[in-house]
Amino acid sequence: MRMMYVLALALCMSWTLAIALPPAVQWEKQYGPGAAGEFGQAVIQTADGGYAVAGVTDFLDLFGDFMLLRLDANGDTLWTRIYVDLAGEQSPRALFQKPDNGFVIGGQHNDFMSGDADYRLIETDAAGNLVGTHTYADPNYDLCADMIPTADGGVMFVGTRDVSGVMQANVQKVDNAWNLEWDSTYAFFPTGSNGAADIRQTGDGGYALAGTFQNVDSTKIFLAKINALGFTQWAVLLDPYGMEWGYCLELAGSGFVVGGMADTGGPDLYDACLIATDGAGTLLWSGTYGGADVDWARDLSATPDGGLVATGYNVEGFDDYTYIFKTDGSGIEYWSVLLGAASSDEGRSVRPTADGGYVATGLRARPDAEDQNIYVVKLIADVPLPVELLAFDARIVGDGIELSFTTAAETNTAYFEILRSAGADFAAIARLEGAGNSTTERHYSFADQRVNPGTTYRYFLADIDADGNRTEHRDRMQTVTFGGTAELPADFALSAFPNPFNPGTTVEFALPEALRATVKVFDPAGRLVRTLADNVFPAGSHRVAFAAAGLPSGIYLVRVEAGEYSKIAKLVLLK
Repeated sequence: MRMMYVLALALCMSWTLAIALPPAVQWEKQYGPGAAGEFGQAVIQTADGGYAVAGVTDFLDLFGDFMLLRLDANGDTLWTRIYVDLAGEQSPRALFQKPDNGFVIGGQHNDFMSGDADYRLIETDAAGNLVGTHTYADPNYDLCADMIPTADGGVMFVGTRDVSGVMQANVQKVDNAWNLEWDSTYAFFPTGSNGAADIRQTGDGGYALAGTFQNVDSTKIFLAKINALGFTQWAVLLDPYGMEWGYCLELAGSGFVVGGMADTGGPDLYDACLIATDGAGTLLWSGTYGGADVDWARDLSATPDGGLVATGYNVEGFDDYTYIFKTDGSGIEYWSVLLGAASSDEGRSVRPTADGGYVATGLRARPDAEDQNIYVVKLIADVPLPVELLAFDARIVGDGIELSFTTAAETNTAYFEILRSAGADFAAIARLEGAGNSTTERHYSFADQRVNPGTTYRYFLADIDADGNRTEHRDRMQTVTFGGTAELPADFALSAFPNPFNPGTTVEFALPEALRATVKVFDPAGRLVRTLADNVFPAGSHRVAFAAAGLPSGIYLVRVEAGEYSKIAKLVLLK
């Protein structure tokens, strides 16, 4: 996982933080009526706890048609409906369930006779029987990207319109009787094409839409806001990495998050990206995600806990995988999963489910590998790590080795063990009581004074919960060679690393003698933010962790006072 936060200061940093274990697959299945190719485009959980999937099949007429699948809670097929149009090709983009338990599918229709492309809406009853088909014809070539239900019972289509060879963003508002209310096209940035990919209705009754702006010089994500009647309020270009494509959009509090793909200039070809703004389009943070080669985020959904879940694909060599990842509301990755092996797999839609899990659809190669079927996967709920460990450190202090660690959160923690090895075997040398359940940072330390000069020691930490389950953090192994009594510092000193930082940094200070020391963090107005330490320290160098995940970006001041000594250092938190 790669993560980068950016502010207008153009300062950035990267880090890795695991918050939850990747969720296990509850079930995964492939669907398709025959030898033709199918793929899922949209998935929802239905009112009865099952699922509905809108997809594409060319089973009946050799061309693409809308297909609607109804699944029970275990993914077993209840029924399949195919809506054939012999005069054209159809491809869905969106699906929702009506209050009467019927369904509405929105997507693309290509007419064979005229060669035109338009938006299409299909309405069904609860059993999938066709109620009506509505095509919104326009002389121009319209490429549908998405459709959303609106607060007045209608829908809003979004896509791209070819206007005399120039691609422009297009939205079409349809009322609750499926009649077109208005149709607007936008060249938000007239020096290039403006291809819209997704849209959301905002709390003021207007809409936000996102997509890709492209000309001969650049490729960037655009984000725009229009009012309830379609008049432009503002539009911005988002370009934290130098080249980005926007594919999906979600509301985030009073702001927005755009998902897509970015060329960061690193060793990977392309990375999935999320870019967050406030309600006026000002950049708040951005993050990149994925593995080697190519990753992208094709669909994005808010989760009930304030996070985000996205799906798309990951390319590793010649293999494509369905890629699903989740972040918190600040873009820090919770977990990610790759599904599929040695096949053309791709995620196209993902939604949280009522049980805390997730459902996604897309495509997966059939066993004969000649084509693909609709693929649906159900993931279980997140499994939080019992301990979120921010730091574990070992250093020579006086006539021993000081072990210290900081947790950001603890779940059902009974105690910690510090294990040591001077050879091949490890043995517990300390047991420290845990905090049980905690969502605030906790600091722990232990002085290992049973050490011999010239000996190399290795240490790692284990946590044990109240049920006896044990988690060993061997990935945080520390190695220290004890050379005898540490040389005492001659002067009082203070520093912090990393700085700038996010989400945490380590404050290091040196004492020329044993003293009671306080380590406090203040905001620029002089208000106390947090006390990191207040106790007696032996002569030597010491470290304390400062976890700032819940604090806003900005400048902070850390002050260390010990006897007659006092120093202040500036800290820069970037989110």
